[in-house]
Amino acid sequence: MQSATQETTQPENPWLRVLNNGAWWDTLSPDSKWHFVDGYVSAMTSVRQMLLGLVKQNSKELTPGPKFDSQMSAILNLSALAERYNFDDVDKVKLLSGIDEFYKEPLNRRITTDFAFLHVRDTLSGKVAPKDLEKELAEWRAIVNK
Repeated sequence: MQSATQETTQPENPWLRVLNNGAWWDTLSPDSKWHFVDGYVSAMTSVRQMLLGLVKQNSKELTPGPKFDSQMSAILNLSALAERYNFDDVDKVKLLSGIDEFYKEPLNRRITTDFAFLHVRDTLSGKVAPKDLEKELAEWRAIVNK
């Protein structure tokens, strides 16, 4: 028997989890959403730190000569990839609220959480022009809502 203080929610549908989109997100309890956001941001921070470590290591091994261009290209690619995973300055409460708002729009429902997190992060940071964010979102919607 459940106590009066326990929250009653429907069990998560494992098939919706496979979709990893707004249909699944909307089935989560507020606590589950918070834990997902916290875990996601922690994982992205860890990945970013690993990539930055590789950038640092590869930079130390950079040598003049025939391999210089390919070494430099690898460093630049790793740096760009590390920025994709940059959630360091994101307020998790605002991120969670932004994801909830993102999925209230029916056209966003089929967009995966990975893209939703990137879009909300970029919206919150203000580092990406709103016009560019709108264009990107329109492209994602066109793909998932065929």
